Amino acid sequence: MAMLGQVSEVWELYAVYVCYGIGFCCSGLIPVTTIVTRWFHRQRALALSVASTGLSIGGVVVTPASAVMVDRLGLATAAPLLGLLFLLGVLPSLLIVRPSPASVGLTPDGDPRVESAGPVVVDGVDFRDAIRGRYFWLLGFAYFLLMGVQVGGIAHQYGLVAERASPGIAVYLLAILPTFSIIGRLAGGIFADRTPIGSFTMIMIFIQTVAMFLLGTASSDAALVIGLSIFGISVGNLLMLHPLLIANAYGLRHYPRLYSVSNLLSALGVAAGPAVIGFTLSVTGTYTVAYLGGGVIAGMALAVFALAGRPYKRSTTSA
Repeated sequence: MAMLGQVSEVWELYAVYVCYGIGFCCSGLIPVTTIVTRWFHRQRALALSVASTGLSIGGVVVTPASAVMVDRLGLATAAPLLGLLFLLGVLPSLLIVRPSPASVGLTPDGDPRVESAGPVVVDGVDFRDAIRGRYFWLLGFAYFLLMGVQVGGIAHQYGLVAERASPGIAVYLLAILPTFSIIGRLAGGIFADRTPIGSFTMIMIFIQTVAMFLLGTASSDAALVIGLSIFGISVGNLLMLHPLLIANAYGLRHYPRLYSVSNLLSALGVAAGPAVIGFTLSVTGTYTVAYLGGGVIAGMALAVFALAGRPYKRSTTSA
């Protein structure tokens, strides 16, 4: 992040982003969700919703502040400062966070440890068995489609609001999506622990489908508010549900490896989504077709997830 402000050649940009991408993966969803799934079993959805809410709060607080710093100080000065702030914000967690309850002689959910119970039992499916199943790959493909729609819709919300909203109200509309993402994720964490995870996921995919159609046809401020609110609810929950689906289906034995592969598939959607919506906008000259197309793709994701069926039956092994 610090070196980003010193880039002056194209090859330097690629080199910096290779390092930045590695750091992003190593400090993102994979390690965070791995730690949470190890520590929380009974209320895992709620724990994941709380942990991942930092993403939305960061979008509301850190992103605008970063933009102000870059605007006032310039990228060359702001980038090293942002890198320093990142270190100051993250490194103290190393004094608190432990990789698993067993590493400090505890058990998940704060349950008392029974010494006579023998070795710790790790619930999980073998990696090779998991990736042979239809569920794993169809889940990954569904999230490839979903993340393409989701990130594309988020990336272009400013353009959509600028195109459709009344003058002077756009800045307020842009706060709706992240706000409802936080609210929806926290509420979803409670509901996901009490309802079948597959059914809850299908409901959230359906909500995202409806949101994209609403945004594509919105012609008033009220319609934009409704569409962005519903979209925010789906954004908050679908991001949380992906690691939860992997953990619930395959257990913890090979969770980091399985989630990293599945997350790679969704990351391809993250990369493609904004470009596809941007290309559609350049061809049609309006966001209508782009967001309606996003609704169709989200509907396809719902069908793919439904076809995935049930996950591989879990087993346990001693660790």
